[in-house]
Amino acid sequence: MEIRSVQKNEVELLHRLIQDLAINQGLETHVRTTPEQLLKSLSKEPPDFGALMAMDKGRPIGYVTYTLSHSIWTGTAIVRMDDLFVISGERGKGIGKQLMLQLREMAMARNISSIKWEVDKDNQGALSFYRGLGAQVHIKGIGRWELSKDDRSKGTDTKY
Repeated sequence: MEIRSVQKNEVELLHRLIQDLAINQGLETHVRTTPEQLLKSLSKEPPDFGALMAMDKGRPIGYVTYTLSHSIWTGTAIVRMDDLFVISGERGKGIGKQLMLQLREMAMARNISSIKWEVDKDNQGALSFYRGLGAQVHIKGIGRWELSKDDRSKGTDTKY
């Protein structure tokens, strides 16, 4: 098994894994991104997101996606993990742990102070997994304000 950064020519594979995760969670209708959008975001300088993919004999078996951000409170760079996913049939083999350790290594190489993510308070398997890595899990509610295209098009005030 090999873990490496997702390359631009692998966005189709990443997109397929993203869809697999959504199906696994019963959220397939929530995935609106396309391979073309992923490629555009990955092609920016700096890229809008990063992704590490676990491969086994050329077959994608898992991934972790993340963005780089800044903590206002600590004044330091942070990683915001978006998704961590290992395909069915490959779970329980340490692949998720290896993806997380590789993400940690990348963050440390960039002098980043922490990795943050969301996890459902009822997902005991995930909570146990993250705690097993040595992570502290603070259960908080997640606020989300979805803005429609109509809402965004009204934002014509140029003072921002």
